[in-house]
Parts: sequence; C-alpha cells; structure tokens
Amino acid sequence: MFEKVNLLLFCVFIAHFRHSSSTSDGSGGWASFPNEMIAQPGDCTIERIEIEELNQDEFLSKYAFAKPVVIRRTNDKKLKQFKELLAKDNLLHRFGDHQIRVSTANTYSYKKLDVTMRQYLEQMKPQTLDMLGNETYYWLR
Repeated sequence: MFEKVNLLLFCVFIAHFRHSSSTSDGSGGWASFPNEMIAQPGDCTIERIEIEELNQDEFLSKYAFAKPVVIRRTNDKKLKQFKELLAKDNLLHRFGDHQIRVSTANTYSYKKLDVTMRQYLEQMKPQTLDMLGNETYYWLR
C-alpha cells in the first residue's frame, strides 16, 4: 500500500508540474539529464479524472480502496499559483540566500553541510548507479 501511495503522489507531482506555466518549456526551470537517468521516463499509467466528472460514491466504490487515481482540477487558479511558487527561479529569488542544512541519507554516514538554498538547488543532479549514498545530499526538513 505504501508503494501505491508513493507512486500516486509521484504521478500527481509529475502530472501537475509537467505543464508548469512558469517557463516556456513547461519544466518550471527544473532540468533533467536524460543521459544520466537510471529509468527512462514515460507516461504515468494511473487513471486520471477531472474532479468535475467524479462524485463521492464513484470515488469510494471504484478507487478509494481498490486502485490509485489522479484527480485533476482543470480550472484551478490556486494550483497555477502553487506551480509558479515552486518554479526554480521563484524559489531562488525568494529563498536563495536562506541557510539550510543538508545531510546524506545513508546508514553508514550522516555527514551534514550548511549551505544556502541557492547552492543546494544549483548543485542538484540525478543520482547515478555509480554514486554512493553518502555522496548525495538531501534537504530533510
């Protein structure tokens, strides 16, 4: 069940932020490195439904206890504002100079570094198979 919830949240994240209006390419300013991807991206196979087309009875009988679903809101101004807030340029502008503590998430090493949000966001890159867990820093707040 935990994996389903994580997959659902990931698909919701991708569905919402794939089409960000903050940049012309829809990325929100976030880069991906196709040649370094461990798994190739593809469409999320979880069913998507517009909220206007779903009622509570249908949700409870078809999805709540049986399978994940991505519920979208077609004309939601708050969602658009939220996506714009999470655009990389906006985060850098608002919080770039804030100090944060990042750490490795590894059983054998818990090294911590104090960096600015700008330093953290600008050095972010995908984890590769040859990188050790103690070489990747996470902001766990």
